[in-house]
Amino acid sequence: MTAAPVVAIGGTLCDDRLWRDCFEQPSPLLVVAGKLPSGAVARSDRMDSYAGELLAALPPRFSLIGFSLGGLIALELAAQAPERIAALALICAGAGPETPEGAVSRRQGEARAAALGMTRHVRQDLLLRYHLGSGVDEAAVEQMAERVGLPLYRRQNDLAISRADSRPRLSGMRFPVRLVAGGDDALCPPARHEEMARLIPEATVTVAEGCGHMVPLEQPESVRTLLDFLTMRPDRRH
Repeated sequence: MTAAPVVAIGGTLCDDRLWRDCFEQPSPLLVVAGKLPSGAVARSDRMDSYAGELLAALPPRFSLIGFSLGGLIALELAAQAPERIAALALICAGAGPETPEGAVSRRQGEARAAALGMTRHVRQDLLLRYHLGSGVDEAAVEQMAERVGLPLYRRQNDLAISRADSRPRLSGMRFPVRLVAGGDDALCPPARHEEMARLIPEATVTVAEGCGHMVPLEQPESVRTLLDFLTMRPDRRH
């Protein structure tokens, strides 16, 4: 049996640059959060409906890599169509719902981006929260945010705020799962990944030591290992 195709979904204010150093050609099918694989912006701004749009555009069966918001999207895809998921890898992504404080923080971020411009918002408000490791090109983070732009930023926040609590769903996963945490990630710390792993029947956790939140930029070799996890196994249908 051949491996299922791999779909990689990025996080808030990320575009395909996030994965540039992670994959060799041919790369997985890359999806920008809030968009469809074609590059068109999705119609829906709610997580459940957006996942439905994505499922209509994705292969009949696939493996998933989701980073941050992309991980939240991946969890919704897995909940709606578990029979289509061959394996799942989540990077710096939790499973709980958005908190009221988190929703307020997201809307404040949008207001800051509108007032300051995207680059200054990232530089002044987000880079410190990401706890980037040494040697990371901060300009790459800023440039991704500029390309994503304010309207899609708002749409991505809509998705995050409207997400369901995926924790009750984790025990029903019947496919292999790999969780990757940044050792210094304060946004989604390793303990949260360990909590998720205890609920998933077939899950393992890897900690990328010395990394903050942006593991694909900070330690792309960790993501390459995930690709091996997803592709170097036969597609085990249930």
